[in-house]
Amino acid sequence: MCELNIGKAMKTLREKNDNTQGDIFRATGLERGYISRLESGKIKYPKLHTINKLAKFFSMKISEFIKYAEEDFNREA
Repeated sequence: MCELNIGKAMKTLREKNDNTQGDIFRATGLERGYISRLESGKIKYPKLHTINKLAKFFSMKISEFIKYAEEDFNREA
């Protein structure tokens, strides 16, 4: 079974690229509270359109972003 950690992947990429949660908010329209809950793991299963917005923010194809999130989850284990 494929496990993903979208929030952790988002936070890792955000910090790696020197972005803030505010940058994601302004570029995607996702609420700041939602971004925070996603990064903290309180939201585990975002909708596909949310994942697509995040992938676009990080200039990735959605498949690349999902693969990154899967690899991030496996690094955690």
